[in-house]
Amino acid sequence: MIEDNKNTEKQCDIHVVSSSTDVKKKPIWTDYYLNKYKWYRKKRKCTWYKHEFTKEALELSITFVGTWWALYDNINRYSKVVDKEQW
Repeated sequence: MIEDNKNTEKQCDIHVVSSSTDVKKKPIWTDYYLNKYKWYRKKRKCTWYKHEFTKEALELSITFVGTWWALYDNINRYSKVVDKEQW
């Protein structure tokens, strides 16, 4: 009985490690610096979302202007997705 429990734990650990090391879905440090280049987004072969700040974000600070590309979809009310690229 104890041996069966250990085998189950090992399988779960392997599953967690294998799913957490997926490089294509997890952002890496170059994503923050090179995401504005189309060639980079195409090379990474991910789904990219272009965000822009909403009026609510502009009420917080006047420096919140422009657009950016990210690997995440809508996450809060301060930005909205205006374009999507899937490679």
